[in-house]
Amino acid sequence: MNKSKFYPLSLFLFLFLFLFLFLSLLQFQFVEAAVYQYHPSSLLTLAKGLNPLNPTELKLQCIEHDGFEELESSGAIKTFYTLTLIKNRKDLYELLNISPSLSARYKFFGGGCAFSFEDEKIFHSDSLTWVIAASSDFGRRGIKNPRINSTAREFLNSGIEKFEMSCGSEVILEERRMATIALMFTVTNITESNKKSIEASFKSNIGIINALSISSATNYSKFYRYAEAIGKITIKFWAIGGRGLSDLAGFAVHDPYDLQSIQDALGYYMKGINKNTAAPVEYISSTYDLFNIRGISRIANFYQEFILSQYFFKYMQIESEVKRIDQILNSEKLPNEDSVTELKALYKERVDILLFLAKEATECNSFHEKCHLPEVNVDTIDWTKYSLNNNQNNSNNPNNPNNPNDINARLLLCDDGRKNALANGMISRREYDYFKDLNYGPVFRSANFIGEIVAWIECKEYTPY
Repeated sequence: MNKSKFYPLSLFLFLFLFLFLFLSLLQFQFVEAAVYQYHPSSLLTLAKGLNPLNPTELKLQCIEHDGFEELESSGAIKTFYTLTLIKNRKDLYELLNISPSLSARYKFFGGGCAFSFEDEKIFHSDSLTWVIAASSDFGRRGIKNPRINSTAREFLNSGIEKFEMSCGSEVILEERRMATIALMFTVTNITESNKKSIEASFKSNIGIINALSISSATNYSKFYRYAEAIGKITIKFWAIGGRGLSDLAGFAVHDPYDLQSIQDALGYYMKGINKNTAAPVEYISSTYDLFNIRGISRIANFYQEFILSQYFFKYMQIESEVKRIDQILNSEKLPNEDSVTELKALYKERVDILLFLAKEATECNSFHEKCHLPEVNVDTIDWTKYSLNNNQNNSNNPNNPNNPNDINARLLLCDDGRKNALANGMISRREYDYFKDLNYGPVFRSANFIGEIVAWIECKEYTPY
């Protein structure tokens, strides 16, 4: 009898407690956050708004604050070195903390603002790439006491749609800063068996390590000399973060066999970098729910970002093949007739695929439900069949700087690049003389020596953008 009276009372207490918790949760603010990676052309910055569906679109600053604050340290949290084989573009972009989805947006929809630091042979079947890099992580930086500003309140008075159109649906509240200087070594014109043997030499002599040491220097020298004996090695370097050319002017690798010399050169560059000159490699955003602004839905589609990244990597690989085929077909010393027919067929097939990928990426960007993995399969090109016609051709026309296969043309174009950089105030006379002595030329963001300098490359392999 007592038991039957106790049961309804317990049920009542349970329902009361459930209702109390439910009402409490209704008052709780769920603030979503997202992380956006670095891109050289990115418009993202602390305190600015953004549209997650189009992070390349500039939004207004709709919050005010009391300045910036270091959330972890005023100096470098850690500095680390990396020596690793790079099998594909995804590995390279991850190493450099460059956003593939933003790269995709600038490539497909950015009006020519795409960023590229690659050449036409990287990641092809007859090449192998490894990278030696130094990175310093300077930790996170935030803003003090963020709050909605008067401009934003005016937008709110006009309706939530006006606010979202002007301020975006998220705001950047934190950033993480890093600096990286990287050397990319690529051995080209090698057979598949040669490629496997060089990979085996790398793994046996070095392995995949994340710290360079004196003990590994001898093994690296053995590996480098072995790779050099099999194929042609090109070296390219670039920096993310730092003061730019004033830092690079002191950077040089005098002995590519000597791991300690390379580490010293990387360390020299890193010493001149602080948190202010490091690059913001991550942006952490929040919805405006943090400021009690309701009615803006969370519209980011991370599956869409992933799919756009896949389109980008596939597009870049096929585009590099198209460029290389075009170079071979436009050289004076063509392959035999059968090979020319094969290359023309490969060229047409790949151009059609590029058009298809661009169309699919555009539809994915416009309609989320149309985002799906690119179903594109192409046969691997055996470049060794055409290697004899893919080097220093057109030697009888040394004054044609538009011919990328001519070593003399590359040298002339390289010097033109340095002279243009000097004339346009991008480098000083001292820097011009330094890179001339080093025999390196500037790689520009866009064609015709336009845009900022994004890298420096050996003149014998020079392409201006």
